[in-house]
Amino acid sequence: YTSESGHTSMPHSSIDALAKSIEAINRLYRLSEQIRQNYSEEMGVWSLLSITMMDSGNTSNMYPSRSSFIIDRRLLPGEDLPSAHEQIRRVLDGLREENPLYDYRYEVLGEYPPLLLPEDAEIVSLARDSFRQITGRETEIYKRGGGSDASDIVTAAHIPMPNFGAGNDVEESTHENEKLFLEDYYTFIKVYMMMIARALTPSS
Repeated sequence: YTSESGHTSMPHSSIDALAKSIEAINRLYRLSEQIRQNYSEEMGVWSLLSITMMDSGNTSNMYPSRSSFIIDRRLLPGEDLPSAHEQIRRVLDGLREENPLYDYRYEVLGEYPPLLLPEDAEIVSLARDSFRQITGRETEIYKRGGGSDASDIVTAAHIPMPNFGAGNDVEESTHENEKLFLEDYYTFIKVYMMMIARALTPSS
């Protein structure tokens, strides 16, 4: 959002940019409460909308002339990106219809396709076999919320891809201290190299 600036020793001439964002966010929180009612028993995750970042102002005694915030939207299987965007835009457009001063710019910073695969998918077997060949160990199959760089492979190469990589604790990966061991990182470079080699080797 944008607005005229001004010194805080005087009332603002209309609505400052930060106040606009706050009103929009409050309305999006109400939408968030509705979205959170959707839960996938199979995946163990919710449909979610969260406001995760906000930026406004550059000094303490001036009304901010611009304000922005970031929305994080998590979808369940069966939900689609166009509908998710439409939910958000409907809230923001409704606010603008009530008051044209609430004109806004909407920018998509990233979209990540879901990584949903059956356990017997060829790429899953290839990943498990390659892991076994490199490490001599088995790897588990599980379902979880969240995304990964594997989505970039799906987008760029148009091939299915599991969420498969280094990490010592599934739960830890969703906290602020998430980390992995360099040894595991290097191991998975070898695993992915093996996956590529096996995928390109004609079967006899």
